[in-house]
Amino acid sequence: MSSHKQSMQSTAGRSFEYFWYTQSFLRGLILLYPLYAIWMLADGLSPAELSLLFIVWTGTSMFFEIPSGILADRFSRPRLMALAFAAKAAGFAVW
Repeated sequence: MSSHKQSMQSTAGRSFEYFWYTQSFLRGLILLYPLYAIWMLADGLSPAELSLLFIVWTGTSMFFEIPSGILADRFSRPRLMALAFAAKAAGFAVW
């Protein structure tokens, strides 16, 4: 293999690696969570109530991980994604 071809492959691999790590970092960086806290404190929640709310939120998310994985294995993912977005929209509407 020529050195030019190897150089191109290593550059492409490095570029993909940077993209992958950046995307993985940004996926976990959700900038709305601090805003939720500010809005809820402005609406009169105490810091203890806010902490409890975030604990319940996190616990609920963890609790439903396994059932949602089972559903994803049994049913089509596009249909489940549509259902998930509808449930999220309903939750925001109720809030």
